[in-house]
Amino acid sequence: MGNGTGGARSAYDRRRDSDALRGWRERQYARQARSQAWLLDRASRGTGRVAYDRLGELPRTARCGWPLGGIAGIRVRGGRAFVTGAEHCASPWSCPLCTPVIRAQRARDVRQAIEYWRAGAGHGIGFLTLTIPHTPHDPLRAMIDLVSGAWSRMRGGQAWRAWARHAGIMHYIRSMEITWSPTGGWHCHLHVLLLLDRDFDPDRMRGDIHAMWATAVRTVDPDRRPRRNDAA
Repeated sequence: MGNGTGGARSAYDRRRDSDALRGWRERQYARQARSQAWLLDRASRGTGRVAYDRLGELPRTARCGWPLGGIAGIRVRGGRAFVTGAEHCASPWSCPLCTPVIRAQRARDVRQAIEYWRAGAGHGIGFLTLTIPHTPHDPLRAMIDLVSGAWSRMRGGQAWRAWARHAGIMHYIRSMEITWSPTGGWHCHLHVLLLLDRDFDPDRMRGDIHAMWATAVRTVDPDRRPRRNDAA
């Protein structure tokens, strides 16, 4: 009786997960269609028509999913169906279909790197989140340039190099995350995974990082004053 109940529940869960995945894919395709329609409208200046010999000039995101050379099809491998012969924009930022695929692969790569690093004797791992004060009126491009510029300034400085040697930083993995809200506007921040050759005091790490990050941000934009919790 127990096995029968468990089997029925398992089948229900699989069906529910399949329906949820199908719904998610439908929403992603709908998002892609809206995005491509907007890009095509912009490229055609509202006419909805783009000359054939200028299709290659469209942004890659606008052409994602288009057939390559007029040949596309569906193949089944390992019980899974997939489209072949179609162009992929491979955008990790703006494509509703390519972004989750790239994100999942990068997550697997990072997980593998962490497992490999932790296997070494005495190795440690640190995690940083670096942010900047912002307002709803700050443009996205300016925020990206500010965060990227501050990181380059900090990493290129003598203080960082000396501190990295002292902390035992051997490698790092950096990722920029961008969010938006009606009240806060664009929020760009960095997540940095530090691979250390020793254990390190996280409280001291936060204090040192905040001082270096605040200096770098003020160097790029003297009007920005990072708060204490902007480096954690």
